[in-house]
Amino acid sequence: MDGTAPAPSPQTSATRARGLDAFFGITTRRSRVTTECIGGATTFVTAAYLTIVIPSILATAGMDRAAATTATIVMFVIGTVGMALYARLPLVVGPGIGGAALVATTLEAYRGRLGSASASGRACRFFCSRCSGCALLSYESCRRR
Repeated sequence: MDGTAPAPSPQTSATRARGLDAFFGITTRRSRVTTECIGGATTFVTAAYLTIVIPSILATAGMDRAAATTATIVMFVIGTVGMALYARLPLVVGPGIGGAALVATTLEAYRGRLGSASASGRACRFFCSRCSGCALLSYESCRRR
């Protein structure tokens, strides 16, 4: 026993790729697992950037930075896991900079009532578009272009 772990067999990675393909239907959407993994890595970097920037924007409006960071991470987790399990789409769903800027500016002006309502309204519109099938139509029309 030399303490080194055995190298993973090619069958193991192929089995994982088939599992991802079966769950998300990647080949039925005319894509490849490697393409989706590269896109996932890029999206992860973007989400990490937003996890730093959004709390900073909200902190300028007077929100607690730790609470804003926690809320941002929780929204990313809930949105992404919900998208993966409910819609079976490999998409990251979370708060955006535009919504955070809107909330921050309205927090300054209206002490949170209008900004929170606006952010909640955007989340409800997204959920309704997903449930009605409009989001999938938009996704498919973008892929065809």
